[in-house]
Amino acid sequence: MMSFAKIRDGKYYLDLAAEDYYLQGGEPDGVWCGAGASLLKLKGSVAADALSNLLKGCSPCGKAALCQNAGLRHTPGWDLTFNAPKSVSVLWAAARPELRQKIQLAQLKAVKDAIALIEEYAAVTRRGEAGGEREKVAGLITAVFEHSTSRSLDPHLHSHAIVANIAPRLDGSWGTLDSRTIMLWQKAAGMVYKVSLADSIRSLGFETELDGDAFSVIGISKSVCEHFSKRSSQILSALKERGVKSRASASGDLASLSTRDAKGEINRAELFEKWRTELSSLELTQQNVEKLQGKARCNTDLLPGGTVDHKTLAGTLTEKSSSYTKQQAFFTGGLEALEHGQSVQSLRAMVKELTECDATVELGKDWKHNELFTTQSVLNIERSLIKNAKQLGNTEWAEIPLNTIEYYIANQSIQLSDEQKFAVHNVCTESQLAILQGSAGSGKSASMRCVRDIYESMGKQVVGASVARAAANNLENEAHIKSFTIARLLAWLDTDKPPISEGGVLIIDEAGQVGTFQLEQLMKFAKELNFKIILVGEDKQLDAVEHGGVLRYLSSPDVIGTTRVETIRRQNNSWDRQAVADFRDGYANQALAQYHKRGQLYFETSDEEAKEKIISEWTSFRHKQPSKRSMVIAQSWADVVELNNEMRTRLQSEGVVGTENVLVKGVVSERNIDVQISLGERVRFTKNCYEKNYTNGDLGTVTKVQVMDDGDIWIRVKLDTGRETQFMASSYANEDGRTYITQAYAQTVYSSQGLTIDGDVFVYYSTNMDRAHSYVACSRHKDKAHIFINSQELEDEIPENFQHAPRERGLREALAKNMSRNNRPKLAIEYLSNEELDAVLDQEMKISEHQLTM
Repeated sequence: MMSFAKIRDGKYYLDLAAEDYYLQGGEPDGVWCGAGASLLKLKGSVAADALSNLLKGCSPCGKAALCQNAGLRHTPGWDLTFNAPKSVSVLWAAARPELRQKIQLAQLKAVKDAIALIEEYAAVTRRGEAGGEREKVAGLITAVFEHSTSRSLDPHLHSHAIVANIAPRLDGSWGTLDSRTIMLWQKAAGMVYKVSLADSIRSLGFETELDGDAFSVIGISKSVCEHFSKRSSQILSALKERGVKSRASASGDLASLSTRDAKGEINRAELFEKWRTELSSLELTQQNVEKLQGKARCNTDLLPGGTVDHKTLAGTLTEKSSSYTKQQAFFTGGLEALEHGQSVQSLRAMVKELTECDATVELGKDWKHNELFTTQSVLNIERSLIKNAKQLGNTEWAEIPLNTIEYYIANQSIQLSDEQKFAVHNVCTESQLAILQGSAGSGKSASMRCVRDIYESMGKQVVGASVARAAANNLENEAHIKSFTIARLLAWLDTDKPPISEGGVLIIDEAGQVGTFQLEQLMKFAKELNFKIILVGEDKQLDAVEHGGVLRYLSSPDVIGTTRVETIRRQNNSWDRQAVADFRDGYANQALAQYHKRGQLYFETSDEEAKEKIISEWTSFRHKQPSKRSMVIAQSWADVVELNNEMRTRLQSEGVVGTENVLVKGVVSERNIDVQISLGERVRFTKNCYEKNYTNGDLGTVTKVQVMDDGDIWIRVKLDTGRETQFMASSYANEDGRTYITQAYAQTVYSSQGLTIDGDVFVYYSTNMDRAHSYVACSRHKDKAHIFINSQELEDEIPENFQHAPRERGLREALAKNMSRNNRPKLAIEYLSNEELDAVLDQEMKISEHQLTM
């Protein structure tokens, strides 16, 4: 509940120091905050002239410049806005004056706690050539303005913390701030604010509970909170009109400002009377508030309690990632603090214990200057994986006669390229571990078919596996290899009758999606049961959801090494195959130039227009080439759902989809998505079900849907494989009764990986799509890929040297920069030198010896 916005025009923020919204009392004066303000002897109320001078980069009196670019061209600073949860604002509005004042003091304390965290960890200035030297500053100069209402005059307790873009260095000199570091700590600072505010609310006698990544006051109903959320609805509507996803952008600022009506001169007593009248009609009176407060004080056993130790926090932080940052520790620890009723002091102590305990290992800093940490247990698993992989790689497992390999290469139904032949030879060496990497669409499956033939001719059982059952099915269908999910395989390997016999071969497809912990277990089983592992994948595509980076690491020449099949075969046009390679290798500017040249790049002025253009082009393609397949791809589920609904509406207007519109409460992973189902509906199954032989990712068309007398829903689907199936919605559902089904007109980038579309692909681009996402999305097609972009999302990211170029060229450069970002995960062990790793091992031995003597 902390937003971060660059100050572009200081007028609005200067008005905060002078506005008087009410005839009686007005909002509180702004107050100075931060160690930097103290050094300038700024205390008490904020004066507009002093703030104006500071925002220009000058001293409070305006007589001295405090930075090199002081004046009109100076970036003024940033608005860190801290918004209390709506239940707190409603509680504040319903409270008597004395309690209301205490809540406002709690709000100010929470803001100061958040600012203190930023000062301690994220207040940095840069100097030297190209700003290459980073230095801590002595503190921030912050003016905090507390406001109590939204512009729609709903109760909305919030504070604008205006951070001036100047700060004192430790040597006494002054410099500007590196805002990127503050942004990296935005979620952590927002969490500290929430933990502090929740703690203060509890100290006033109320109960709180975890609510998403925030908290709510128990007893303040959601319906009352929604009643007083008109301002949020206005901003969301304005953002949608402008096609902007986030308020944290230039366009987002404009959307917020455009809906900011003047409050005018409003009698404060009348305003509170109006709120009290509304709240009374909603059955929340001052007496009700006092009952909530009294009930909490009398029933202290109902208050959140317990503690969360640093070991539990470490486990949570490394559950899906091999390393974590200190700000992630504050955010995740803050969730635990909110759930268990702990204070900011407890949270700080917990993070301190976590980062300083013997089981924690410091990994240095990443390229963003984040401090990184991991645990001894994660390093132990990584070391075990690497050790076992090297042992398997060096084991002389089974030698295959050269003439056998050549015979099966020559007798494949599809002629293999020289690259593919070379890959088959290298995979079929006597080593017990081999790795084959290949670009998307390079024909890895054809190579694996040949490998299967070779090993089966030697009397060896060949089994396949993949993280997703859909990928396992794809390996089974294309390479004719009996395949399982990794999870199912691991469960069976640990039984008396493992699915792979001793001396067999395990081919793991889409190996880049297998995490460190799972692969470490598979390596152990390979040694115990004496089977060979062949890892097949592409480390430049989307990585494992949990503990990624292992395929890339093992593929290094000094670890195991890999054979690569680089020649892309999927796309029909040679320029398109090169464009896919350019996306893969981080040269998105070259690929986008080709897309622009051929009219496959669409810059629209809003999300809405971009999505309308996608629907239009997709519809045109379907009509012109009805025998071809197509796919619409987006990064986020929110966009996928919206596109699904729009595409479905278009199909209904064409009569392709019926009008039964039976509401099915669906679920995808942990996302609840309600869908309407009619005849002709394209649906996707979202959960593996071995009993019904359903695979997460199965696609089909609805041929029957009917609501039964008991309210259950009968659905019949013809799968794309040709199989017809039927089920009751309740029989294929989670414990909440939500059916594992969703519409299938659009898909996420992640779910599209591994698919081949024999026609066109339509990609809705969003700014969080990095190199891997762009590569996957733009390599699914055989004919064409089209990219649709909301240009408003890129306006702030146009490189400085393209600011005066034609607008579309600048937007293309901004897009290329985003699409070329390499955010590949790394193993924790990669951050340590050999000497540092030896030191970690020594420390671990000392800890073990100490524990044995206790």
